[in-house]
Amino acid sequence: MSMTFPEMVAAARQKVGGISAEAAAADADAVILDVREAKELADARIDGEFVHIPLAQVGAEAEADPTLAAAKGSKAIYVLCAVGGRAALAGAALVDLGFDAKVIEGGIGAWSAAGLPTTGG
Repeated sequence: MSMTFPEMVAAARQKVGGISAEAAAADADAVILDVREAKELADARIDGEFVHIPLAQVGAEAEADPTLAAAKGSKAIYVLCAVGGRAALAGAALVDLGFDAKVIEGGIGAWSAAGLPTTGG
């Protein structure tokens, strides 16, 4: 049975939980994964350390990325996109791969609106 994109996102959200931008920023042990495209990242990004893997490459690159590989089984991965749809899809893929992943609810907009540090945008 085929699904629409909103149905795919809803199914992914059932697999992966969410976290507020404030809570994600406060968790110094977690890894933040930004799954937006490079142009979006150039326009606005969080300050500080994060991993960037575009959504289309998450399944193939997650286990090969040294930061994510080191976090598998020991740290939470908080996934960020523009508003949450792509983060849910990436998070579900990460959960299927054995990672502890959660979506940063509201994406980069919520991060910025919470007064958390960003560059650009």
